[in-house]
Amino acid sequence: MTDAVAKSFGYQLNDLEQYIQANYNWESPESAFARYVYYRSGATTPFTVPEDTVIQILEPRRLQEAPILAAVGYEIASGRGFSESFLEAWANGFTRLASREAFPSDRASFFFRPVELLGISLGAKNCPKVHQKDLIWLREVLTSGEQKLGSGDLWTFILGIYAAQSISVNWKSPNLPLPEEMNIDELALVKWVCSFDSHAAQRFGFTQHESEIDKTLLSRCITTPTVANDNSRAAVLYLSLKRTVILLIQKSHENYWLLSGSSSELLSLIKSLSTRFHSVAQQFKFQKNSLEITDGYSIKDLLPVLSQLRSDIDIVVDIVNEAMLQKCSTHILNNQGTIITAESFTMNSNQNDSVEVQQNFHSSVYGVAGKVAGNQNIFVSEQRQTLAEAAQEIQELLKQLEASNPVANEVQKAEFVQTAIAPERKKRFLSALNSGWKEAIKEILDNPYVNVTIAILEGWKNTSG
Repeated sequence: MTDAVAKSFGYQLNDLEQYIQANYNWESPESAFARYVYYRSGATTPFTVPEDTVIQILEPRRLQEAPILAAVGYEIASGRGFSESFLEAWANGFTRLASREAFPSDRASFFFRPVELLGISLGAKNCPKVHQKDLIWLREVLTSGEQKLGSGDLWTFILGIYAAQSISVNWKSPNLPLPEEMNIDELALVKWVCSFDSHAAQRFGFTQHESEIDKTLLSRCITTPTVANDNSRAAVLYLSLKRTVILLIQKSHENYWLLSGSSSELLSLIKSLSTRFHSVAQQFKFQKNSLEITDGYSIKDLLPVLSQLRSDIDIVVDIVNEAMLQKCSTHILNNQGTIITAESFTMNSNQNDSVEVQQNFHSSVYGVAGKVAGNQNIFVSEQRQTLAEAAQEIQELLKQLEASNPVANEVQKAEFVQTAIAPERKKRFLSALNSGWKEAIKEILDNPYVNVTIAILEGWKNTSG
């Protein structure tokens, strides 16, 4: 495989996912942390999570070991329905931990192992059998331990902040170094917080740096091979990189491709392209000898669309240019069922939902329309873009609340979103509520979140009015 293809984000994502799958062991705190970040992100795990009964057959004495205590703590925080007797055994193991020295001179304790510290703290928060005196002990440990981790690396300190926050201990927000001074694990962790816990990201002061973090993370992944050291770091890097690349393509550098009249079809196409973009580039590379073009102008019009593929575009441009010189017709078929020809662009998703798109390219291409006759230039209005951004952000917040409080009522949901979104962003979102915005929301969001999102925006609109 060439260096260019090896730099494909898709290739790196696939490599990380295979690493996580091959190294998953639920008894490992690092694997348990990976399971937790997938859970918080609402993503499907690439490994098989054990049944509750498999975990509950652990011998009680093993719950006295800090790594096992942390691993099970992550499972408790992920909504596992363990029996009362097993939860009691976990609480007893936590009591034994509370009798030990948290800050030994050799630093050989759970406190100095951030993945274990967070898992134990999350378990203590979510286990109903934990004794109050033991929880007070942990709060005291985290209160006095802030300075002990403050001089360490950023990865350790951020996980420490999360551990403290989970049991209502407030640490000072970290002073982020410049993105170019951060290593790839630190960049990914900050991005993960921004993507899947916007409330924490704002409190920690991460949100204002997100754009630069995105650029640096993508640049680092292009120029430096992604080497996974353990499942905790691999999972955070995988989810953060995937999130960054998908948003980059979906927004097309802050612009959604929207089609008036049938934007739901186009959004489905974009989502499908976002998750399969690397396959197109690889198939260009592997099938270059079979490319044929009959209309050079139509192929040139593909380049503005393909330019969003970032690192993969180098491969695509080289092969398209080479093919254009050959004056042949084009047939590009990838393993996901995507076909591009000079006269049409057709995509059939391999999922249950299928999207078919056909479009003649004889002028500048700003989007791709489903079965549209004639030549079209499709562009995005600023208001529609802002509305899409508002809807997606509110949906992400609702998913986060759903994970931590599945029984939250409508008032609690509205309050949570209100707190998490900064006033200036709220004002900008309100500016997008023009005629027809409710129907647009229905096209943009997943069904379970449509009504509550409309209600929240309607409430803001009435209040501001």
